[in-house]
Amino acid sequence: MGSIEWSRLGIEAVTIVGAILLAFAIEAWWDDWQQDRDEQIVLESLLGSVVEKKSTLQEYRVYIENILGAVVRLKEATDPDRRFSGSDEADVVMDKMLWSSLLGVSEAPALSALFSGGGVSEIDNQMLLQELVELRSSLIALNNVVEGDVKFFHQDLMPFMHQRANLTQIQNVSAGMPHPSNVHTGTIILHAGEKQDHLQLIDDKVFQNLQLSRIWHLQNTQAVLDTIEPQLQKSIDSLRAELN
Repeated sequence: MGSIEWSRLGIEAVTIVGAILLAFAIEAWWDDWQQDRDEQIVLESLLGSVVEKKSTLQEYRVYIENILGAVVRLKEATDPDRRFSGSDEADVVMDKMLWSSLLGVSEAPALSALFSGGGVSEIDNQMLLQELVELRSSLIALNNVVEGDVKFFHQDLMPFMHQRANLTQIQNVSAGMPHPSNVHTGTIILHAGEKQDHLQLIDDKVFQNLQLSRIWHLQNTQAVLDTIEPQLQKSIDSLRAELN
């Protein structure tokens, strides 16, 4: 009887220990599954954000190239062989020159949240994490150069143009032409008063210096975009590989 009792107790002990170990195993599996699930959610969110940012910055590059092309054309117009045919042609180019850089274009909410909200711990792949750190650093650099151009635009360029040019006339000449929807809100013809010949500005030394400064700001923006674009694609490829 005693041997049977000890045998039963032994079986019960083994069963209890087995149940405890099984419970621990299930809990560990659940934690791993939950962590994998949390990481997948973070990665999917990041992928969507980075893909969207790539598309946005591709459009922004075209936008910046349009402004830069206009500024360079105004600078070239000081050459007798590159003069404008008339004031209307100059006004059309000046209108593009007066497009402002866009604040907020460098924002990537999911990427910012990853570093500010503690989501970094959800990513196990250290190589991927380093890529995202570098991408975020470049986006911050882009924000800084865009802010610099916006500050120059409002503090230096626009005060001069308000004083020396008929801005309503410039807008009216370009009315009906395609503009970025977030810069111009329509093509309403406004009363411009007496027509002003803006060709006189082309040879103005202050105007020329302003164009040189604008070229510098816009080329800085292009240089940062040149750095970001391959980083974006690399991050997209790495995120997709991690999710597969």
